[in-house]
Amino acid sequence: MAIARADTVFIDGDVNQFVKTAESGNHRIHAFDGTCGSQMFATDLDRSMFNILIGCLDQRAQIKPKRDIFERFALSFVKDLKKDKWLEKGLLSDLSNPLQ
Repeated sequence: MAIARADTVFIDGDVNQFVKTAESGNHRIHAFDGTCGSQMFATDLDRSMFNILIGCLDQRAQIKPKRDIFERFALSFVKDLKKDKWLEKGLLSDLSNPLQ
């Protein structure tokens, strides 16, 4: 997810939206692609700040996080993951024992 100011967000195309009440009582607009149903963004009613779900963007590799601020719903093991062993092609790739 990326967070962006409203003046940097441009929306084009068929977008379905609904308003959801958050646990805090704040109202949030959630938007989905009108064709495939992919969740695209959430924003406040004033549309001042957008939470953009980047999985549906072609340019997602260009959006690099500066920090992680949404930890509440992260699974407990996420912080402990080692990032030194990545598989290039799957379990039978060039790593001799990728699951250790």
